[in-house]
Amino acid sequence: MKKTTLVSLIASFAVTATMLTAGFPAYAVSMTDATNGVLTVSDTETAPNTLTFTKEIAVFNDDAENVKSVYGPTITYNYEIEPYTVSASDTVTDANGVTVAAKSGIDEGVTLTDAVARFVSESVELDNGMAVIHDDLTASVNLAVFETAGAGAGIYRYKITEALSDDARESAGVTRDSDNYSRIRYLDVYLKNTDDGLAVSAYVMFHVGSNESTTIDGTEEATAATDTQKKTTGYDSGDNNGEAPSTNGDGNMGDKYYTYNYEVEKEITGSLADKTHKFQFLIETTASANAGQKFNIIKPETPANTTEEGEIGTNISVDLADGDKIRITGLPATATVKVTETNNTADTYKTTIEGQNVTDATVASGATIGFDAKALTNYTVEGKTKPDQTAGLDSTKFINKLEDISPTGVILTVAPYAFMLGAACFFIALYLKNKKREEAGTMI
Repeated sequence: MKKTTLVSLIASFAVTATMLTAGFPAYAVSMTDATNGVLTVSDTETAPNTLTFTKEIAVFNDDAENVKSVYGPTITYNYEIEPYTVSASDTVTDANGVTVAAKSGIDEGVTLTDAVARFVSESVELDNGMAVIHDDLTASVNLAVFETAGAGAGIYRYKITEALSDDARESAGVTRDSDNYSRIRYLDVYLKNTDDGLAVSAYVMFHVGSNESTTIDGTEEATAATDTQKKTTGYDSGDNNGEAPSTNGDGNMGDKYYTYNYEVEKEITGSLADKTHKFQFLIETTASANAGQKFNIIKPETPANTTEEGEIGTNISVDLADGDKIRITGLPATATVKVTETNNTADTYKTTIEGQNVTDATVASGATIGFDAKALTNYTVEGKTKPDQTAGLDSTKFINKLEDISPTGVILTVAPYAFMLGAACFFIALYLKNKKREEAGTMI
């Protein structure tokens, strides 16, 4: 990822009149509790009054025991920030019950200096079948703008909006519970008075929760309620993300990228079949718009616990003998799969493809058999929970059968009987003919 991970969560969510005038530094105490939802501040000479927030995506694979890594999605999110116009109800109350009115943001007072969260198809290590990937975004406070506008100390509120079309999300195969997902975050910038003028004392980002109110109440009674605003470090993947509890059992409520596995297995049977022969297979993977999305391939000859890299849109060729299998892990929900086997022997086989309605099909030498492209899952961009994998597309077995035949075929089997039958018919005909001639006074 292009930027480092969020290294500390800073500043407490305490707002008092004293806080706005006391000599706090432009950074606050480092916090380790993400529920404080306060953001990383960078106060260097080159980037003063800069804050970092995150966009996260949760990545999943069901086979936690065997699949230790997959490739993440390729997707780009854009963000916009604008001043939020407050109303009389937009107040902030700290844990001690002290209330301060929020102020409308000043134009150009806060800008996004990095407004793009960009994810590419990179390998992701999984922990028990799940991992969270992220990219960081940055915003910067221009104190000169506030001072020029004659703004005093206070809490200035801004609105951040995530911009991502459904088409772009569908192309990436990312699932979202759109009923409970909020594209909007609110950013409060805390400005205080110092001997040198205004200074930033803290930043707090939050979402409005299910009550859609931007009134912040940090008292114990209010924070115990389930519909209060929640502070967040950005567009988080966990329960700080601003959505209702997940309904799909994965305990995760942000954007989700589910991956799937598929394998082709070979069985050769019959008394005349050569079980050591390797039949040729071609596996084609496609997806609507994410060609180049990567996945892992485990071939029969691959050493244990090692994989090859594959890409959507690039065909996979493999030779399989009896008992061999090829496994593909980490396929996106939008993928389709097509498999073709070539009979590269001089024999005619009967082929069954389990789960694909193919039973004892005759496959001559040089002929092919398989199935056309099928959707790996029932993914749709409107889907709010994990897509279901298509029946028969978790594993497919190709069974080739060559049964016993007589040593020299049908001719040897039938010829003796045909010869004897012909001879019998000849002698019967000769007997009848001679009998007629005998009766007529002549005989052969």
